[in-house]
Amino acid sequence: TSISTRSGSIINSCSSTMNTIRMPESAPSGPPLNLDVNRTNTSATLSWDPPEEKDRNGIITGYDVKYKPTDDSAEEISKEVEETNVVISNLIAGKKYIFMVAAKTSKGIGPYVDNGLERVPGKVVDLRRGGSTGRSVTIMWDSPQESEDYETLEYLIRDGIEGSELNISSYTRTNFTLKHLVAGVPYEVRVAAATNGGEGEESRLVFFLKELAPNRSVDASTIKTVWSGNSLTISWEPLT
Repeated sequence: TSISTRSGSIINSCSSTMNTIRMPESAPSGPPLNLDVNRTNTSATLSWDPPEEKDRNGIITGYDVKYKPTDDSAEEISKEVEETNVVISNLIAGKKYIFMVAAKTSKGIGPYVDNGLERVPGKVVDLRRGGSTGRSVTIMWDSPQESEDYETLEYLIRDGIEGSELNISSYTRTNFTLKHLVAGVPYEVRVAAATNGGEGEESRLVFFLKELAPNRSVDASTIKTVWSGNSLTISWEPLT
């Protein structure tokens, strides 16, 4: 063969042999990129880009798409596509879904990328009343099973007088304190674990705060006595 300079002049001539080395294929080592989910009530359009070239490990022959409701109410559904987009129909209106996509070569399927939603967590364990101080009560519970698997776990608290509209708040810890309670009134507390995929089953607790003896006596200066015949009327100012 001839080796030429940029000007095209021949500077050397030799014979050579060219060998092509093809590396063996394997499953992709990286997931698809830039997964986008455009959701309507009953369908979703998914689009994505192929894995980075260094992670393909061969020729991408297609993609494996999986989806299921976040609340585990149905089996996971899987379908194979060749393009970098797909329309999924017959979804249940109002339900959140986890969508996952993985690339594949002739040697196997690579890692999945998902739309970032987690499964709905299970029920909190052992919802109970803790210590109390005056008109305050601490409510405690234990995390649901497999709580370490969730990255967006929080607890939704509904509390108030039983039978009335309840207040709603959220915490990441497994306890909170109710304050300014009234003795003898039934209070209701509901606690549910939640992720960005939805809210789990509630646990419910109803309790009363016991009445306590007054911690001070009536002001003696407010006591009045009035005699009327053989009767004595005593009056005083109530405690505040």
